[in-house]
Amino acid sequence: MSALAVSAAGLAACSRAPTDTQAAAQQAKAAPAAHRGPGYHAFRQIEALDLRDAQREAVAEVEQNLAADLAPHRETIRQVAETLASGVETGRLDPEEAAAQKAALTAAAADARASFAIAMNDIHDALDQDQRAELVARLRARHEHRAGDGEAHRQAGMARFATELGLSDAQKQAIHEAVRDGAEKMFPARKAHREAWEARTKALGEAFVSDDFDAEDFDLTEGAAEAIASFTQIAERAITVSGEILGPSQRIALAALIRSRADHAEK
Repeated sequence: MSALAVSAAGLAACSRAPTDTQAAAQQAKAAPAAHRGPGYHAFRQIEALDLRDAQREAVAEVEQNLAADLAPHRETIRQVAETLASGVETGRLDPEEAAAQKAALTAAAADARASFAIAMNDIHDALDQDQRAELVARLRARHEHRAGDGEAHRQAGMARFATELGLSDAQKQAIHEAVRDGAEKMFPARKAHREAWEARTKALGEAFVSDDFDAEDFDLTEGAAEAIASFTQIAERAITVSGEILGPSQRIALAALIRSRADHAEK
C-alpha cells in the first residue's frame, strides 16, 4: 500500500504534453492496469504445486479471505492518490490532508500485517512440509530472477513511461537525477535496510518450512513503515520535482495517471 507514496517521485517521470488538459486526463485513463488481488504472484506459485483437491479449495478460500480483508483499504489508497494528484496539479501539498493520509496509511498497514499473518499461517497449515519447502524454493528463485533483472526492469519501466507520456531527453535526465538525489537524502541507509530485509526474508522462508511456524513472529510490513513515516517528504519532493521539470499540461497528465494507477493498483 505504501508503494504509491514510495513511487511518487518516480511517477514524476510519467508525463506527456498533450494538446489540452482534457486530452491529458483521457489519455491517462485509456489503458488501466488489470486488477489483481493481494499476494497474487505468491498464490500463483502455490497453485503451481502438486496440490490435492482439498488443498486447492483451502488455498482459494485463503486468497478470497485476504482480498476481502484488505478491500476496505482500497479507498485509503484512492484518497492518498487524490492528495498527491491534487498537489501535483496545484503545486502545493495540503498539510492537513497529508497528515490525514499518513495516519490512514499507518492504520491500513497495521491491518494488513494482521491479515497477511493469518493468510500465511492458513497456507502453512494447508500444505505438507515438502510442499512448503518447494514453495519457498519457487519464491526464492522468482525473487532472485527479478533481482537480477532489476535494473533492466527499472529502465524498461522508465522508457515505457517516457514514451507513453512524451518526456524529452532533458526531462528524463533531470528526473533521473532528482529521484536519485531524493532517495539518497530521504533513505540514506537504504542499502542496510535492504540487506536486513533480505536476511529477514530468508529466515521467514526457513521458518515457514517447519511445523511450528507462526507468521506473527515476523513483521511482514516493516518495509512499509519507513516509507509511510516519510510520506509527507516523499509527496512534497514529488510535487517539487514535477513543478520544476514538467509543463502545466504534463502535470495534469501526471495527476490523471496517479489517479488511474490507484484505481487499478495491485494491492
